[in-house]
Amino acid sequence: MLTQLSAADFLGATATFDKKAARRVESSKQAEEVHRTHEAIADAIVAGDAALAQHRAVRHLNAPAAALGS
Repeated sequence: MLTQLSAADFLGATATFDKKAARRVESSKQAEEVHRTHEAIADAIVAGDAALAQHRAVRHLNAPAAALGS
């Protein structure tokens, strides 16, 4: 679900329900950045650093609003 929501951020709400649309990420750079961010969150979880994982997850989830100036 998180992957679909990330795709929806780049492709619009349709990507949440359309797996083919989710695969057509327009910018491989954006896709790589999202992947690296998800890996960093997972690394913090595996390391047992809940505070760091939470910080990274919150920053990641707030990024679209920050980019829009909200």
